[in-house]
This record gives sequence, C-alpha cells and structure tokens, in this order.
Amino acid sequence: MAGTTSATAIQWGNHSHGATVRQLLRYYLLLEQGRLVSPEASKTMRDIFASPDIPHVNDKFVKGLAGRDVQVLRKSRLVGGLVS
Repeated sequence: MAGTTSATAIQWGNHSHGATVRQLLRYYLLLEQGRLVSPEASKTMRDIFASPDIPHVNDKFVKGLAGRDVQVLRKSRLVGGLVS
C-alpha cells in the first residue's frame, strides 16, 4: 500500500527499499513481457541482470541454486554491510 512501510523494509532517508511479493511479481512479469518501460529498455534491463560482469551477492538464496540448471536474473549489492 502506498505510504506504508514494512517493518523489515530497509530505509535510506525517506525512501523505502522494501517491496511486496505482488509488486516484485508484477515488475518481473512486465520486464519479461517487454512492457515495463518499452521493449528495448526491458531487454537492456534483462541483459544487465544476466550480465556476469556484475557478480551476485553469494547469499543463501544464490547458494541454494548452485548446481541447478538455472540462470539467475537478480542483482543485489552490499551497502554499509546491508544487502539491498
């Protein structure tokens, strides 16, 4: 809901970096369908997410996928010791 903040959302300034499962599913569905911004921008974003030049944070989620026939299209980063 707009204007609400999850108790687990990471805060920087007045910006919440938390998202609901529904928001994430909608984001990735529109991205995959080429409808997030435009077909060209969506392809560029998918290419960035898939790029081996930007390493994944090797957290429990990524470690759990090791040895499986999957391509991880997920990027996160460490900010002051926190993963975003």
